[in-house]
Amino acid sequence: MMRKSLRGTMIDLFLNIAVPYAIYTIAHKYFGLTEITSLTLCSFYPIFDIIIEFSKDRTLNFISVIVLLGTITGIAGALIGGDPRLILVRESFFTFLLGIACFITLATGKPLMFYFAREFVAGKDPHKRKEFSKLLKKERAYKIFRFLTLIWGVVYILEFLIKVFIVYTFPVSVNLIIGPIITYFIIFGTIAWTFWYSKKHGPPDSRQTE
Repeated sequence: MMRKSLRGTMIDLFLNIAVPYAIYTIAHKYFGLTEITSLTLCSFYPIFDIIIEFSKDRTLNFISVIVLLGTITGIAGALIGGDPRLILVRESFFTFLLGIACFITLATGKPLMFYFAREFVAGKDPHKRKEFSKLLKKERAYKIFRFLTLIWGVVYILEFLIKVFIVYTFPVSVNLIIGPIITYFIIFGTIAWTFWYSKKHGPPDSRQTE
């Protein structure tokens, strides 16, 4: 099952690099469209991919939501106009906002990773969600969620800063190749670490509330 998941991830990564790059190259070099217009056309592939995914099981995973919102932000930036590099940065601006949201929720006492974990563990089941919500009152589980939220907040902001550096260091065409690799590596690496950390320290789940 893990091999299948890994293979699917690698296929998604390849397609998210190859297809936008091909669209950009054809539109910009062979049809003479501007970099902004070409980048806008590239943005429609992730949306098409997410629509196909949603049509299969009527659900969107966490990564798809981030990609979708980031893509919408990028398209909005293209419609407004401006530097093509700024458009590439805007695609990661949503992850920066998620990082800020993590720190804000830490200050409010309701760590953001608790809500992500509740969606993953309890889904839409009202009873499971109610039981899972009791974890916020348990000191050990609360500390775990706080720590995970802190780490994810740092990761989101770090991803954005790395993306800014890459965007303003390399050509647009190169960004279309290494940008998705960096994002996948950071996000999936942190997800893997989160599962490892949760398993090692006793992942909080609905059974702990009994």
